[in-house]
This record gives sequence, C-alpha cells and structure tokens, in this order.
Amino acid sequence: MTITQNDLKIRIKKFVTNGKHPDCQSLLAPIGYGESQLAAGETRLDTWLSTREKVQGLKDAKKSATKAESAAERSAQMEATALRETVRALWRHDESTLALFDLGGYRRIPDRSTKEAAEPTNGNGASGETTANGSTNGDGASGEAPADEPNGSQGNGRGWVSDYQVGTSERIARWRVLFAMVSKLDEAKQTQLAEFGWDTAHVDQAISLVEKYAQADAVQQKKMKAVEINQAAAKQAEQELRRWYAQAARLTRSAIKRRVQPEQQQHMRDLLGL
Repeated sequence: MTITQNDLKIRIKKFVTNGKHPDCQSLLAPIGYGESQLAAGETRLDTWLSTREKVQGLKDAKKSATKAESAAERSAQMEATALRETVRALWRHDESTLALFDLGGYRRIPDRSTKEAAEPTNGNGASGETTANGSTNGDGASGEAPADEPNGSQGNGRGWVSDYQVGTSERIARWRVLFAMVSKLDEAKQTQLAEFGWDTAHVDQAISLVEKYAQADAVQQKKMKAVEINQAAAKQAEQELRRWYAQAARLTRSAIKRRVQPEQQQHMRDLLGL
C-alpha cells in the first residue's frame, strides 16, 4: 500500500530525527545510515516540501492570471460583438461590406425568456446573445463568454464559425483583423460608423483591449508552463525520497530482526517510525 504524502513526511521526519540518537545509531550506522546519511535524507525531504510549496504558490498565481485573462477576453469579445452588430445593422444588405468584416451567416440568437416575453434584454433594444451555458448576455451583461451561432441560410451561405470554435491565438488574430477592417472602409462609411459610436478613438480602444487579452493570455500560458515544470520537479523529488525511505526502512527492519531482542523490536520500530 502506497504511503500518503502526509504519512511519508511524518515517517521520514521521525526516522531521521530519532535515528540520530546514539541508541539508534548503534543499529543504523553499520547498515549505512549514520548521521550524515540521515542528514542527506532530511535534505531530500526539505527539497520535496519546498518544491511542493512552490508549486502551490505557482498554482495560485496561475489562477489569478487565468481570471485576468478571462476578464480581458470578455472585454474584447463584447467589443467585437458590438462592432459586428453595428456593421450588420448599417449594411445588412451590402454583401461586400459584410464580407469585409467576415459576417456572412452571422447572427445573434435571442434569449428564450426574452423571446417569450417579447421584450429586449437590454436598454438599447438589442436581444441577448446565447452563451455556452444557455444564459444570455447583452453588451453590458456579465456571465459566460457569448457564442455566436451558425446560420448557413444567411449571407453567403457559409456557416458562421464562433469565436469559441477556434483556438486562442486564432481568436486574437480574428479580432485584430475585425477592428483593422474599419480603416479599410471608404470615408463615407467610416463617417457613418463613427456616428453610431465607432469613431477612431473607440476602434483604437477596442484594439487595445484585444492586445490586453493577448498579453494576459501570454502571462497565463507562462504561469501554466511554470506550474507544469515545477510539478514535474516535485514529482521527481517525491519519487527519489520514496525510494530513499523504502530502502532505509527495508534495511532497518532487517537489522532490527537480526540485532534487537525480540521484546524490544516493536519499540525500536515505533521509535523509528516503521
């Protein structure tokens, strides 16, 4: 039966501490576990414990980085959705403009409860966007990131690919292209878009949110990698410690049977944590 990590720590601490006592040393030193060898075992234990503690700290840091990434992602997603909705509202019959923003087949799905009540979900009259867990979000709502739904019957007949059907790097690239397309419009359309809130300052702000998301993702990936590396180091340290203790325990039990009086054997095993 595998010894739990907590029991392993307790047993080794007991073995190396009590093993240094002269009465125990007379038994352990001849089989290769003098004070220096016990100190080496204690160092192995300390290394494992410190590495394990470091992993926990890195996990906490990764958790914070993941939360920051999710918040940044949500902010960028809301801007991307808002721009798409504005473009669709202004030029829904202008196929060339829709194609420029890759909006063929794009639509938002109204909330079921909203549909039943025949009322909009937010103050500007736009319906909520269906999310991965079935809830909906308007442009200012909180919750899960929205998932744009495919609609092969609209636009050019090509099914819409949700932002969350692609990987993070592709999603970031997609949003960069989306906001960059504003500058590709002719002057009249840029002016019209600006009248509905998408002036140069707003576009630049949206682009900065995408870059903030990209940076947050890079930090999160770095934290994740650090956790993986240190988890591997902690696992290796634990395995080496277990091997050291298994050998020490096996040799010590054998020495107790051979060199300790029968009535004292259990006491000696208890003293050394065996």
